[in-house]
Amino acid sequence: LPPSPSPPTTQLWMRIQQVALAALAAANINQQDPQRSFEVYVEAAQQILREQPAPAMAEMLKSALGDAARQPDPTQRAWQMRRTLGEVLNEEAGASFVSEGGLPIDFSDPRAAGAWVPVDDRIMGGRSSSRVVFDAAAAAASFEGELVVEGGGFASVRFSPPFRLPPDIDALQLEARGDGRQGYKLTLRSDAAPPSISYQLQLPPLTGDRFIQLRLPLSDFHPTSRGRPVPDAPPLRARDVRALGLMLSRYDTEGGAKQAIPAGPFQLQIKRISAGESEIVINGRRWLNPQPAAGAE
Repeated sequence: LPPSPSPPTTQLWMRIQQVALAALAAANINQQDPQRSFEVYVEAAQQILREQPAPAMAEMLKSALGDAARQPDPTQRAWQMRRTLGEVLNEEAGASFVSEGGLPIDFSDPRAAGAWVPVDDRIMGGRSSSRVVFDAAAAAASFEGELVVEGGGFASVRFSPPFRLPPDIDALQLEARGDGRQGYKLTLRSDAAPPSISYQLQLPPLTGDRFIQLRLPLSDFHPTSRGRPVPDAPPLRARDVRALGLMLSRYDTEGGAKQAIPAGPFQLQIKRISAGESEIVINGRRWLNPQPAAGAE
């Protein structure tokens, strides 16, 4: 029997995805021609509108086109449309992989690997590349690629489906293993902060064959914007978190200084992201089961 045709909604999403990704890959805002980048994004938005997407997406695109046209600065116009095309991918990708309630996210599900979108330093004139693929042997998602230190100096991906945290948690739990590199980060975005601000937490170097459980307090995530710290940004609260990402970067989360991170291939594998134990639970367990002082008999 011939294979069944894809459902119309799947075909539509594939066409929209191809248009948005092609525009994001082709345009480079910082290569001395933001006006041309803006024109590429506008053409992509108009092409998506011709596909007759869902009413909410159509309204979002029309609103962005109007807002961007009123921006006096070409760079701001380009960034406005770039963010909107990113939101288009964010809106539609949830149809293929949905995590109930945001957490936990089980990356042993092969579909989860396809729910990431590359956002590499090519937007800043760099040449790094990244992707997320499913590693069947490890039953995990593999964030991998090539870091080029000249230019932007980072490789990153964004989790496309809508991402929310339970409002009462104060930490995440990450199960991961890596190649021993420094510079891997988990990134979050918040509704309480401008879209340009990313909250980043640098992961410790991970070596060996075993997956390691890491507790990542939300209070340890540092707000940054384009590689620079934003000390007056709102505190990161679980109820405001709306986006998740992974990054390998030469830039420190606290000061923007470059780290001694070599160029070349990289790989970080993640198996699961879940809610971490709260500080109250951890302190309560310590109170109930105190550890003897060093040297005590």
